[in-house]
Amino acid sequence: MYLNAITQTIKPSLTISQIYGNDLFFSPSVSPGACRWLTDDPAAQAMSSGGLLVMTGDMPTLCDSSVSSPDSLKLLTDAGLALPEKIISYSSSKEYLDTLRDIYTSGQKLALQYIHLESEVPADRYWVHPEKISFLNNKANIEKLVEQAYLPKRKILKSSKPNFKKLVSELPAVIKSVTNESSGTGTDVMICRNFEQLSYAENLFSTCSHFVCEEYLDIVRNLCLNYAVTASGEIKYLGCAEQISDSYGKYHGNWIDSKIIVPESAVKTGLEIAREGMLIGYWGFVGIDMAVLENGDIKVFDLNFRVNGSTRALLLADSILRTHGKQVIRLRTWKKINLSYRDLLNLIYKAMHKNILMPLCSYDPEVCGNDGASPRLTGMLLGSSRDEVIDIEKELAYLGLE
Repeated sequence: MYLNAITQTIKPSLTISQIYGNDLFFSPSVSPGACRWLTDDPAAQAMSSGGLLVMTGDMPTLCDSSVSSPDSLKLLTDAGLALPEKIISYSSSKEYLDTLRDIYTSGQKLALQYIHLESEVPADRYWVHPEKISFLNNKANIEKLVEQAYLPKRKILKSSKPNFKKLVSELPAVIKSVTNESSGTGTDVMICRNFEQLSYAENLFSTCSHFVCEEYLDIVRNLCLNYAVTASGEIKYLGCAEQISDSYGKYHGNWIDSKIIVPESAVKTGLEIAREGMLIGYWGFVGIDMAVLENGDIKVFDLNFRVNGSTRALLLADSILRTHGKQVIRLRTWKKINLSYRDLLNLIYKAMHKNILMPLCSYDPEVCGNDGASPRLTGMLLGSSRDEVIDIEKELAYLGLE
């Protein structure tokens, strides 16, 4: 038996439909045929399809059924979050591609979060041409978009398996794929501190004709600056989140609070990058990963011309902090949950009523017939300080939300 809904309204400061318009269909889902540099975890793929519903606005949206069940959608509306009126659910890759085909053959264009194969979606059915999206997100092209002074030392090398260790002469080093396919969450990045890790990177990037070898940065602060580029030519700075990454460079969420100080040069640099994307013909969201070094220098180490992991939290932050009276947000995903989905919902509702958790997406494995899998949750922990949020995180872990 779930607790009553929270009587509040949480609104994003900007929605996807305000950027893209209402005459498109939005699909945040991963392409079944072009996901080599994205997670191959079915649950994570499902979560990516439903994680943006809270910022979609009025745009019709495609979504995996395991994250858009009546219970999972009710959880979001009970939390005070607005959802698009038209959500089209699918239960398999085939059903997803069939639905895409029905949409674009009817004459409507698609706003896609990730590049799809030409056989899945013809290039002329994209809102922004896929070649432009690929160019902007290909890690080989960052030098064409960012001033040299703001880039780490880097070189693009041709893959040559017998000579890989000779090509990467200094460790630690950061190895990145060079690809026109979509990528995310650090799947196409490997931090190598020793030859064993370098050998792993060699195998990981063996299918790439080229790779990027980049200097390892001693990062003091890891920031993601978010922007929006509208079709009318307006560029909006949406704010900054502090990224949480592990020693391998994999993304694990964000901190958002008023004490995050963003250097003015960083915001200005980000605006110039977003403008370069607009001149190429891109409209939409842009996330720019920047490192602040010990000497205060700014280095841009990744560009993501799409909605980023931190975007939804940044757009909701002002409304959440104002409504809940908190100062700090910790965005994260829980993957190892020792509860059934029903018990998870009860725990979430209790945490919502304690004013410590705002859900953004939940995964019910039984909906897709994956009964042996663990449910998942993406949400925001709310507190008055980072220490308080860490304590809340420990409390929820004790209750089964690891």
